[in-house]
Amino acid sequence: APGAARRAGRDQLNALDPGSVPDLGLADDGPSWATLAILVLVVALPYAYWWYEIVPARRRQIASSKRRGEIREYLEDLSEAPQGERIGEKWMYDKYLREGKLLDGPRPKGAADAVGAFEDGLQEALPGGGFWSFDNPVFVVLLVAGAFVASQLAGRLFA
Repeated sequence: APGAARRAGRDQLNALDPGSVPDLGLADDGPSWATLAILVLVVALPYAYWWYEIVPARRRQIASSKRRGEIREYLEDLSEAPQGERIGEKWMYDKYLREGKLLDGPRPKGAADAVGAFEDGLQEALPGGGFWSFDNPVFVVLLVAGAFVASQLAGRLFA
């Protein structure tokens, strides 16, 4: 019978003399400082690399491309399009066409001003605003790491 082997093992364990079993001490259930330091580094290093390397480099690339690159070529093609064509694109990129001095004349009333106001406050309008938005991979990693830590703490506290 399957239960007989289990009972026999339990009886042998109960028959052991407590003095013959070495005392191994209590296991430490809390995370070590090294584990916490590794967790902080796993989150902090990608953040620092993203914030101090990737973001500034990408901003420089975009600024350079707007002056003389793919974005500039696109804006020039857009500005050379006939009056009735690519209206949506011209409306959307009105600000950049004017900054690049590719579009002269009066600004259309209302719509472009609304786009300018929207673009100027876009980062603040995002949920959490700017850095604290879900389009930032560092913020997402922080959330995932925080959820993992919270789940581990909850598992230890309520287990």
